[in-house]
Amino acid sequence: MSDPNMFTVAALKELLAARELPSVGSKAELIARLMEADPSGSWMSGGQTEDNGHIENAQQIRAGNMQPSTSQQQREVELCKREKELTERELAVVRLELEATRRMLQTARIAEESQLQQSSIATLDESQMRTTINRGGDHDFIGPIRANNCGGGSAWHF
Repeated sequence: MSDPNMFTVAALKELLAARELPSVGSKAELIARLMEADPSGSWMSGGQTEDNGHIENAQQIRAGNMQPSTSQQQREVELCKREKELTERELAVVRLELEATRRMLQTARIAEESQLQQSSIATLDESQMRTTINRGGDHDFIGPIRANNCGGGSAWHF
């Protein structure tokens, strides 16, 4: 075919892709790019025109593009599997970290409660000692001394 305008945009894009050239732009830009890459115009001998449908050359281009897409899909599936495995591992690590944090918090709470109990006991002991002393607690200490020495007239009487 000698008229490049008879090609469809899709056919022009396929021809550009087969030559690893950019396939974006208007129909005129695509034709200009093909003419620049192949000034002899041999690219016009194959491809899809608006009149004659698919030609063998375009079918070969599509067939060549199908295999890489299948292997590309396989790579993408494998990549997704690996990403899923990695995500599962990360989730397991986060769960372990969460459990360790919970245990640390529980240990800290227990230590704090123990410290509060000891502080309360010390406060109570001190308070009881003050109460005993304020009530005249020295009679409690001296009373047994008098009881032990009451009949002898010794000097231990206060």
